[in-house]
Amino acid sequence: DDLTKIKRETRSLAEQVKSLTEQAKNYQNQVARKSDKASLMQDEYITKINTLEDQIALQNQDVNSKSLIIKEAEDKIAKLTTQETDLRKEMAISMDSMTEIKGETRSLAEQVKSLTEQAKNYQNQVARKSDKASLMQDEYITKLKTLEDQIASQNQDVNS
Repeated sequence: DDLTKIKRETRSLAEQVKSLTEQAKNYQNQVARKSDKASLMQDEYITKINTLEDQIALQNQDVNSKSLIIKEAEDKIAKLTTQETDLRKEMAISMDSMTEIKGETRSLAEQVKSLTEQAKNYQNQVARKSDKASLMQDEYITKLKTLEDQIASQNQDVNS
């Protein structure tokens, strides 16, 4: 009886061991599948991370390139600002020069106007003197003819 009982218990234990072994194998298979799945997911995540790192590297290159372009643009703006300042200074000097030239031009214009007026007055004086000389010339010619006539008349008188 004890032996049968021990055999039964042994069989029961053997079935339990068999069942537990089967469960352990199933669990081991599940763990292996999950490990494989985890390994695949890990590979997938590593690939995604590498892709993201590549994208970040490209974006950093793009940012660096754009930063360089911005720096060049800032340098050009600084140069243009300096040129604008220089041009404004030159324009101010030119405006001062133009104001000075305008003043000199006005002065010269007034001098020309005065000289033109003097020339007109002189021309008028010359014209009056010329008219007077012409009148005097006519008068002297008339007197000369009168004298010539008188001389001719006296000569005839003397001849006769």
